[in-house]
Amino acid sequence: MSGAATIGRMSDPLSRAIEQLEKADKLLGDVFSIGIWTKSDDCSDNRERRRGLREVDWAVSDAWRALSSVGVAYPVLQREVDALLTEIRSLVATFEPLPDSITDIMGENPALDVTIMESREKLGVLIARMEKLSRMNHA
Repeated sequence: MSGAATIGRMSDPLSRAIEQLEKADKLLGDVFSIGIWTKSDDCSDNRERRRGLREVDWAVSDAWRALSSVGVAYPVLQREVDALLTEIRSLVATFEPLPDSITDIMGENPALDVTIMESREKLGVLIARMEKLSRMNHA
């Protein structure tokens, strides 16, 4: 089996995983900016944050499911996919409890802001690594 054929099988789930991580990154940007440009009461802002973080969790979880469906024949590719899955699983573990940690009456939350910024950096790295795998398909 050729390398291109092996990676070709990865293409659809890999594209889906990339799309979902890009969606999560955009959603995190939206969650981060809630209350910056317009300020409603904290209760409304926090409900929007919870909703956005749930969507982030769903997108990252969907990326993990898509990537976990990838099967490869070459050990070097499988090691990279396994490493990506481990890192995405770590992000799922980060995002899953976040919505429930935000109460309606909670004020500013610098720890949440730091988590969002760090997670966006991690997402950028993961997306770049998966795009590299995807480009191998077209080589």
